Amino acid sequence: MTEDFSELHVGSPGSGKSLSGARSLAEEVGASATLDPHENSLARTGLIFAKGNVLFDRLSEIKRTLGLGLMDFLKDPDKVRSERWLDMFVAILMLRTGADMASTPLREEWLIASLMLLIHQKTPKLGTLLPFAFLPGTSEFESLVSGCVLPEIKAKFRAIEKLSPRALRAELGSAARLIQGVFRSPAFQARCRGGFDIGGFLQNRGKLIVERGDEISDDAMRVIMGSIVLLVIDHAKRRPKPYPIIRVRIDEANNARLVTSHVLRGIAELRKYGLFFSFYVQNLNFPGSVDEVLQNARVHHWYGCSHYDLARKAATDVASGLARGEESRTELIAQLTEEIMRFKPGWRWSVYPSGSRKEYVPLLENPWPDWPGLREAKLQERLCQIYARPEYRVADESTSQNSSTTETLPPTSSRGDSSPAMRLKKQRENRRIDGSARSEGGSE
Repeated sequence: MTEDFSELHVGSPGSGKSLSGARSLAEEVGASATLDPHENSLARTGLIFAKGNVLFDRLSEIKRTLGLGLMDFLKDPDKVRSERWLDMFVAILMLRTGADMASTPLREEWLIASLMLLIHQKTPKLGTLLPFAFLPGTSEFESLVSGCVLPEIKAKFRAIEKLSPRALRAELGSAARLIQGVFRSPAFQARCRGGFDIGGFLQNRGKLIVERGDEISDDAMRVIMGSIVLLVIDHAKRRPKPYPIIRVRIDEANNARLVTSHVLRGIAELRKYGLFFSFYVQNLNFPGSVDEVLQNARVHHWYGCSHYDLARKAATDVASGLARGEESRTELIAQLTEEIMRFKPGWRWSVYPSGSRKEYVPLLENPWPDWPGLREAKLQERLCQIYARPEYRVADESTSQNSSTTETLPPTSSRGDSSPAMRLKKQRENRRIDGSARSEGGSE
């Protein structure tokens, strides 16, 4: 193995950490997946400079998508492996609200049960049917329950058919809202379709760049990006040799809640599979222990941090890798704290296993002059070249498939349009239509 390590990049907005990530992507010699929960940030800059085998996926774009097969694990004949995937997928769903699983056991219970219902079917079912697991009385619910081969899961869902509407909401409402918030998203549905071999792409030293876009919910964005991380981890573990090196870059990793406890626990283990992570964050509010992050991400890059407590924590970390001089440790930390708080963009203190050193990362400059419309035109030209590749779905096929998938989804209300308000509205509309028809008949 080469001396590669997972990295933690910490800095305030505008400190240069995202531009550093774009430079790292531009200089990439292995494979990578870069995830950006923003628009026009790390992913867009990286797209301008990245060379070689590059694919770009803007999640809000559903006419040109990669068939990631996000729910293909439901059809995996290896049930042990699919249930391991299920556990990690539930962790991603739970991060949607930032809730701890231990504090919401009922929600976790029904999320796992619904996915188990989908996995253990006599004949495989589409993942987009999952919301119907919480809609007893529908034909889709009956199909899911009658087709399940696990008696205990079947009995669990048969029991909810006897619940009153109020009891049903109390029992299932939290999990149902969570599932529908994701599975009703056209962006998520489009990427549930298979066809794109992400493992083969990475083995060909591919660079996958994923950007959130402008019209996609936090729920769908988080689950899609989190599932891509799981796909990369799964590929790295299953390939025969740990080459080429794969690096997963996640911008605003903790603020966007894109780091699960599974990823944090697996950082050290994944090194032997040739998989490394780079987290770009503004603070250290990771799930679990911060010490776990600092221990497993062996390289720490501290950019300008305007918050005193964070700057002092950075200074303490940097001081541990410096040789002791004449000044005391307290004086050294105070000096480093002030320096880190005043850093200009591009400057950082880096802590490596061999020690700490101060570095400057030159900021990337757009290769095209800032003439009106030129840079945007060049970017669109690059995108057209990428979208012309065979890995993308044809626009007409994607749109029609997305429309047909959307039609199979349940309404937002757990009881469809059967509420008193909706019935009264329909009655008024029918009376108005009938009245108009009679008046037209009289005039004739």
